[in-house]
Amino acid sequence: MEKKIQTVILFTIITGFLFGWANYSCAAGAMLYLSPEKNTYMVGEEFSVAIKIDSGATEINAAEAVLSYSSDRLSIKRISKSGSLFTLWVQEPFFSSRSITFGGGAPNGFSGVGKIITVVFQAKAEGTATVDFLNKTRILANDGSGTDVFAGSSGGIYIIKKDERPLPAEGEVPFSPEVYSLTHSDSEKWYSNDSPRLNWFLPSDIIEMAFTLDKNPSVVVSDITGDLFDSKLYQDIKDGIWYFHIKFKNKYGWSDSTHYKVQTDVTPPLPFDVTVIEGEETTNLRPTLLFKAEDEDSGIDYYKIKIDSGDFQKIAVSEDNLYQIQHQELGLHLIEVKAVDKAGNSTESWCQVLIKQEREFWQNLGFWQAMLWSLILLLLIILLLFLILLGRRKKEKGSIKKVKKEVAEVEEEVTKSFGLLRQNIEKMLEELETTKPGKKPTEQEQILKEKLKVILLPPSQIEEIKNKRIRLTDEKNEIAGLLNTVVLKEQEIEIEARLFENREKAAASSAEKRKIEQERWETSKRRRKIEEQRWELEESQQDIDIRIKRVLAKEREMFFKEKEAEKIVQEKNLIDKALEKIKENMEPLEIQRKKLINRRNQLVKILDMTYVVRKKMEENKQFVKSEELKDAGTESQEPEAEKELREELNKTEGSIKKEIEDVERELDKF
Repeated sequence: MEKKIQTVILFTIITGFLFGWANYSCAAGAMLYLSPEKNTYMVGEEFSVAIKIDSGATEINAAEAVLSYSSDRLSIKRISKSGSLFTLWVQEPFFSSRSITFGGGAPNGFSGVGKIITVVFQAKAEGTATVDFLNKTRILANDGSGTDVFAGSSGGIYIIKKDERPLPAEGEVPFSPEVYSLTHSDSEKWYSNDSPRLNWFLPSDIIEMAFTLDKNPSVVVSDITGDLFDSKLYQDIKDGIWYFHIKFKNKYGWSDSTHYKVQTDVTPPLPFDVTVIEGEETTNLRPTLLFKAEDEDSGIDYYKIKIDSGDFQKIAVSEDNLYQIQHQELGLHLIEVKAVDKAGNSTESWCQVLIKQEREFWQNLGFWQAMLWSLILLLLIILLLFLILLGRRKKEKGSIKKVKKEVAEVEEEVTKSFGLLRQNIEKMLEELETTKPGKKPTEQEQILKEKLKVILLPPSQIEEIKNKRIRLTDEKNEIAGLLNTVVLKEQEIEIEARLFENREKAAASSAEKRKIEQERWETSKRRRKIEEQRWELEESQQDIDIRIKRVLAKEREMFFKEKEAEKIVQEKNLIDKALEKIKENMEPLEIQRKKLINRRNQLVKILDMTYVVRKKMEENKQFVKSEELKDAGTESQEPEAEKELREELNKTEGSIKKEIEDVERELDKF
């Protein structure tokens, strides 16, 4: 029957693997590896290698693999399934002269890092030994379809050396034995294994040995064994700290004893309780747990906590034994706490906590109490609004008075400045028109007169712009006041709406609810009407803002024109001074200009002469070439004198052109 069940499970795993192959790329990778991956051992020494699995981010439920090993340097003593994460084996682990094969699974699934089997090797010969996974390796995901999530494997490399430990000199007793253990390799570590196996190296000159296991750290060994062997297995020893004592004897006497400590604890921690400090029902979203576990032998190493179906979280042992869990949602939660001792044994304990929503203050009040608090709150809000409005109005009145005073002072100063500037501009126009009555004004003077006429605006137009700006500002202030009134009405309606909601919650009969609903509907109508008024006022305010901006733009334009007038006056003064200087310097400059023109004409004539000479030379050259063509196959070269003359002409033309350009630049300055 058991064989049939195993066959069905194996068939299910293989079928799931075949149908899930298409989803391989979607699954996270899992790996197989050896521990340790590399080490050095002596010939004849036994050592353990664990085959482990790392599921990565995916939960797995089965794996199978075939490994090869260097049979010329290693031999397998045994294979152990102790501590394996697999509970079901479709292929029992076995070994041959060259390979190791296994296939098993965990029906409930597994995630994380765990051990599958342990292989005990013995080093046979010196050299490098390898243990590798073959291509028949498979790891299946616990996803219902048997998806293969095998991503890779990592083998092991082991260096085997000869035992080069020296023997004692002739006539001396043996060295103290060297003891090691494959089951309890670290003397300072606790193990959940009550069957320790102790190993030692047995030199060739030993004729007797004595050993014992007890709880005395430094006992003198007296039990002599008749046989010689290199390991001893003790089974089902009690929990606690044990000491293995051994000594050797050769023909010269006994060695000193070696003491090897073994710490064993297979008993889980004592049962313990988990208490919620806030109680089994609480409104705290992060309740605090109180728990303390005890272990008589190795002691508590750490705790693991899991909430509902989440993952276990590892937490350290604290002095106050308190632990505040993470933020949780409302509802009932199952909390599991696992206490783990230093040997890896664990004990679980559970508790429940119901996290409820915290009730609001209003929910704890009765109907009349709620009404009373609502009225008190309404009165406080009205009083606060009244005080805010009162303070704002006082502040606005003071600010308006101050601004009006400052505006009046500025306007007065601006009016005075504009009046003085206007008088100066009018005076300048009169001077421009009367200084030269019989003469035509220059182009610059004409431009200056036109700019001054444009700048001069009638005083009535300036005053009209100022009055228009004042009227628009008053309209804007009036609309702002109306807007404040509308905002207050909206706030009053909001308060009434909240009161209606509170009254509706507290209403007992349907008649009261209908009455409240009717009042709310009327309030909504008022609100819509007030919102329409506010929209109209805001549009009016925006229109006034645009008109004010236009008026301010005109005022800025007037200001800039006044500034431009000042600049024009300064320009006119500079122009007058420049004209006077030009008149003073005109005669010598005119003489200098005529000289430059004469010099340019002379240079042009010289340049024309060089062109004539060059033309004559070219004609002579063409004539000579035509004469020489009559002589068949002869080529003449240009005479050296003619060549030098041509170069001299080029230099002369270049210097003349440069001098003409210099003269032209000087003339351009005039």
